[in-house]
Amino acid sequence: MYRDGGLEALRTSGREYQPTSELAAYEKLIRKSLEQQPARTIAEACQRIKDLTGVERGPTQVRQFLKGLGLKWQMVRAEQLGITLMFLPSYSPNLNLIERLWKFIKCRSLDGRYHPAFADFRAAIEETITQLSTTHATDLASLMTLNFQRFENLSLMAA
Repeated sequence: MYRDGGLEALRTSGREYQPTSELAAYEKLIRKSLEQQPARTIAEACQRIKDLTGVERGPTQVRQFLKGLGLKWQMVRAEQLGITLMFLPSYSPNLNLIERLWKFIKCRSLDGRYHPAFADFRAAIEETITQLSTTHATDLASLMTLNFQRFENLSLMAA
């Protein structure tokens, strides 16, 4: 076909090849097993899939297959441990609590102050850190919160 019409002949030939994974035949079995007892790591998921099906796949392929099933192993494991995952935009230091804490420490111990020796610099930071739960507790209570303003389905024309 390619010899007769080139790439255009291949594109318009009407044949649509869709690769399917060998794991697709075991989709229900894998889903049931991993929902009943989620894997702790992707390596464990690989081994369990191999034990269940006899099909051996690498971590990347298993991760992609599980993602297609809607089984992201990190999310399942976090749910088991009672952890709520928060996905932040790639650059959002104002939403990241550790960035807020570091900014607070810098302001309290370093802003407008000259420390002639590294030991003084370090001591100033350590003093602020030790006072976080006592002297600075009220300031931190409002700063270290997960209350964010959300804008969902906001029309800019309405403003």
